[in-house]
Amino acid sequence: MASIAWLGAENALALGVTPVGVADAGYYRERMVSPRLPEAVPDLGPFWEPNLERLFALRPDLVLVDAWSVIDGAKLARIAPVERVPAYPQGTGGWDFATGTLRRLGSVLQREAQARLVVAEAEQRIAALRQRVDAAGPLPAYVGLIARTGRNITLYGGSGLIGGVLERLGLRNAHPGPFSGVGTVTVGLDALAREPEAMILCIDLATASGGFARTVAGNALWRSLPSVRRGRVGLLSGFYPFGGLGSALHFAEQAVRVLESSARG
Repeated sequence: MASIAWLGAENALALGVTPVGVADAGYYRERMVSPRLPEAVPDLGPFWEPNLERLFALRPDLVLVDAWSVIDGAKLARIAPVERVPAYPQGTGGWDFATGTLRRLGSVLQREAQARLVVAEAEQRIAALRQRVDAAGPLPAYVGLIARTGRNITLYGGSGLIGGVLERLGLRNAHPGPFSGVGTVTVGLDALAREPEAMILCIDLATASGGFARTVAGNALWRSLPSVRRGRVGLLSGFYPFGGLGSALHFAEQAVRVLESSARG
């Protein structure tokens, strides 16, 4: 199978199925670190305009594409059967969405037993992380990506994957909401002062314009935030907020490490 949907590729790998091709494979490897995408898997080009000639040459038996994708489904269907992958929770929480989408793909790929095993292991891991949170003493948490201007931040929560993980960990989202249907909201950086005891978990993406360190360098507003002055800041690498169980657990483990470090400090 080939995947133009990152969530589809992540879940396929979790089920022991290696895609013959993935859209934006290089960037995928930066954003989604677990399970790893083998280096040998070729790049199909941008997810909004994949290389159909290359996709055809790979002769996949199934193509996974995001449900929101505007790619001509008829063209893809000439190459192989197409399975639409839901990208965001609808009427369910982020954790249940992640487990549900993996189970559905397990059914499509005839890997139901493997899907049950992956979900069971994920439940055990999140439960163990919850115990570590309880031992360290839970703190409210902001999870976000600071804009390059350093004035605004996109926060994650609500019914999205990150909101679901925070809930399962027993960590209250420090931003009360509301969040959009995909679990995001953009606010001024000063909004992070409303919860002075909170952890701030910042996404650190390496880009041509620089990552987190460059964004906050010389930013007086950032330095004035109570959480920053207390050292309650953690950086999230390999972060993708619209992934599956692999992305959820990778985020959860990073969040718990920051919490434990804050507790020791």
